[in-house]
Amino acid sequence: MIWFAKNSYPGGPLLNPLGLARDIENAHAWKLKEIKNGRLAMVAMAGIFVQAAVTHAGPIDNLMEHLSNPWHKTIIQTLANSGS
Repeated sequence: MIWFAKNSYPGGPLLNPLGLARDIENAHAWKLKEIKNGRLAMVAMAGIFVQAAVTHAGPIDNLMEHLSNPWHKTIIQTLANSGS
């Protein structure tokens, strides 16, 4: 039973198809990297939600607007005009 639990961590061949977690030290490092990347993705999504709430446009629309006139369509002008 102990042999099975040790060799099947984390998740066995179905959840580890590339074999990235063959030894337990690397498995812990990969899990930590995955958690950090997940947290970064959550912060990025929160930023996109706040941007959409303030500007009433999506991130691609805001990027295209900025690229069309980069000296006059900045975050400062967008925030200054969002109150009016």
